Amino acid sequence: EIVQILIEDAKEIFSGEYKDVAEGFETRVNFEYEPEDEKVELRLQKGDLVYVFGRWDNEWLFGESKSRIGLVPESFLERKFDQQVVLLDENEEKKEERNKEKREEKVVGVAERKA
Repeated sequence: EIVQILIEDAKEIFSGEYKDVAEGFETRVNFEYEPEDEKVELRLQKGDLVYVFGRWDNEWLFGESKSRIGLVPESFLERKFDQQVVLLDENEEKKEERNKEKREEKVVGVAERKA
């Protein structure tokens, strides 16, 4: 419903036509972008994540970022990490959690010996 309203607004400003992408995907913003029309375009900060769900033309995509939906220039985005990097990041988080748990166990063990 909100997407339909946005598409109608975009038609008034841009030539082109909305098309769903086969599969949505997450991207990371490489460059800051100040929209010319905030009614239909998203303001982007470097490092923001944008979930892309549609295409307008060869230069513009429809996406969601920070709970806002709008057009984003494709050239400002890069696909978010490949699966291998995500898995490495998840493994690093798990390793850090295990290390934290071990440190806490040592502190508890020392406190119990002193008691």
